[in-house]
Amino acid sequence: MIQNILGLDCMTMDINAACSAFVFTLETAAGFFARGKVKKVLVIGAERLSRIVDWEDRSTCVIFGDGAGAVVLGEGDNYLDSVFHVKGGDNVIDIPQLIGKSPFYEGEQKKPYIHMRGQDTFKFAVNAICHDTKHLLKQNGLTFEDIKYIVPHQANQRIIDFASVMLKVPKEKFYVNIDRYGNTSSASIPIALDEMNRKGMLQKGDLLLLPAFGGGLASAACIVRW
Repeated sequence: MIQNILGLDCMTMDINAACSAFVFTLETAAGFFARGKVKKVLVIGAERLSRIVDWEDRSTCVIFGDGAGAVVLGEGDNYLDSVFHVKGGDNVIDIPQLIGKSPFYEGEQKKPYIHMRGQDTFKFAVNAICHDTKHLLKQNGLTFEDIKYIVPHQANQRIIDFASVMLKVPKEKFYVNIDRYGNTSSASIPIALDEMNRKGMLQKGDLLLLPAFGGGLASAACIVRW
């Protein structure tokens, strides 16, 4: 639909990796660039989570928000490295699909809303952001002092604060906007990047660390040079 609205003639695809999807898609784009298949790639993170939250469940409905962000990528060597971890399962975060009207389905029909075990999600997220960022930096011979900003998936203020303490990195190095938008899943990092760019916070050559974590369960992180 976006391709049609923009009047483009190109390949398009959807990637569903929940909160980590933006970084998953950057990695996918990097593969197309590496093969010399593309000159430009439009990567979009867009979520309308208001349609899949149970508005009677305050443990989830007050957390999630709707939003969209996008980046245009070009050829270059500024996507430095990435790391991905997937621990498939639905025991911590589960979003059951609509079964539909098939007369042959004999299983249980769970409500098609976000079901989340908060404490387990918190532990996974903190461990993921700490492990992934430290692994990436070590692998590339960098330290947190080399990073201008950490732009995390905006899942939860407490997750970011706790990770800051665990990593011994000042809170000021983390860009946070969850207080205004909530958890917009795959849209949160590109929304944050756009805000930072408009505010003049980003300068050419700045190293940014982009960690994401959430449904799947899946985590991802990458280092980019602005």
